[in-house]
Amino acid sequence: MGGTEGRWTPEQLLLSALAGCFTTTFQELARSVKFQYTDLEVEVEGIVRKAKGALNLAEIIVRPQLTVHGDEEFEMGLNLLRKAKQNSRISRAVTVPQTLEPRVECPRPVSARWHEETVMKMPV
Repeated sequence: MGGTEGRWTPEQLLLSALAGCFTTTFQELARSVKFQYTDLEVEVEGIVRKAKGALNLAEIIVRPQLTVHGDEEFEMGLNLLRKAKQNSRISRAVTVPQTLEPRVECPRPVSARWHEETVMKMPV
């Protein structure tokens, strides 16, 4: 993910900071309610568009993927992902439109009702 000559662009630095802040915020929220999970990976994508002769960050997509122990943690995990997005200081400070696309997985197949909700797009 390095920029020219091994340097990161300002956009890459911002997206990296946003992912780190989201992760830390989620960990703190999970710890505060004693929520146990297996893994959390956060991918953040920035869409750049040319406007008035300059490239600008036009949209940010945050894709957290949370792995939980079982079905019983699914709903709580999804809610914590939403709260992490709402409470992330960097995310709140950025004025670029952001979309949250959370994914919650568990080792065992989830019920059909939950399977339909595992991925959802949420403008924030």
